[in-house]
Amino acid sequence: MRRYSAAEAIGPAWEQTTELMWRHRRWQTGLKIALVALLAEMGGASFNFSMPGRYSHLPGAVHAAMVGLALLLGFVFLVLGVILFYVGSRMQFVHFSCIAFRDTTIAPLWRRYGRLTWRWMGFKILLMLAFIVPLIPVVLIFVRGLAQGKAGAATPFAAILGLMGIVLLLMVPFILLYTAARDFVLPSVALEGTTVRFGLKRFGLWLRAEPGGILGFLFLRLLLGFVLGICAYIAMLFAVMISAIPFVVAGLLVWLPLRHASTAGHIFAGIFGVLLCVVFLAWMLVLTIAVFGTLLTFYIAWGTYYLGGRYPLLGDLLEPPVVLDTFTPPPSMPSEDDSSGPDLPLNPQPAG
Repeated sequence: MRRYSAAEAIGPAWEQTTELMWRHRRWQTGLKIALVALLAEMGGASFNFSMPGRYSHLPGAVHAAMVGLALLLGFVFLVLGVILFYVGSRMQFVHFSCIAFRDTTIAPLWRRYGRLTWRWMGFKILLMLAFIVPLIPVVLIFVRGLAQGKAGAATPFAAILGLMGIVLLLMVPFILLYTAARDFVLPSVALEGTTVRFGLKRFGLWLRAEPGGILGFLFLRLLLGFVLGICAYIAMLFAVMISAIPFVVAGLLVWLPLRHASTAGHIFAGIFGVLLCVVFLAWMLVLTIAVFGTLLTFYIAWGTYYLGGRYPLLGDLLEPPVVLDTFTPPPSMPSEDDSSGPDLPLNPQPAG
């Protein structure tokens, strides 16, 4: 497979995405891959609960009950977050394999990566801690400054802007590192069962050999992801507006004749309106999964094709090498000058 540049890999990545999900496929297959792509990005969640000070005047029993309920909800959401983190991490392997092997059967791929998921989860936790730990002293200083309240009203606003700036400055390298790990480290783990540490060493070799190309790809992927994300949200907004028209018309066609009807007519119109809302929400859910799932699949395919020319094992999966069959010509007919062997009789007779 040839080495694609960051821009050259866009074309075959999009071709692979449409071929895998929608071209010559049932719509259920494309929607299934899109759902896998969305689940693969649900790698973690954070939940914050606090008891505001204005509830301090409540009786002790009520306050204790509210604290207990908050802790219970926090535990439930923590468990759900861990489950989503595990499912998302495992689906990242499944999603990559769907693209690399052109496979749309999810269950066998899910069973294949059970053992590898844990080491990948451990690496992602370390990566998140590397982002969160530097923020802890910044947040503590920010909270302490707000609690003291020594300055005027403009100071908290400026502090909030400063905190947001620091978070953004830390998020950019975090996103670049996570993208690099997803595009350059995960394939080694998925295809060869290597450790994440070995995948990082291999990525270091690629980076030393091609620093400008790989860093350019990562920044271009970040920029294009931001632009395409905005375009996808705008497209979804227009899709919501256009899709709502037939539902609104159907609702008016039922409501206008029945608005002066009896109670039974009003009940029928209300039930019909509820059903319309349910169908509309289901349609919007399917549309959201299809649009953003396709976009996420393209992102992963883009990184896969960029890496394929630098990782022969992956490149042979994406573009299998052409094997030419060797052709052995048949032996030539004997010529008149060929004197090898006995002469044939001039007037052959059948054997008696």
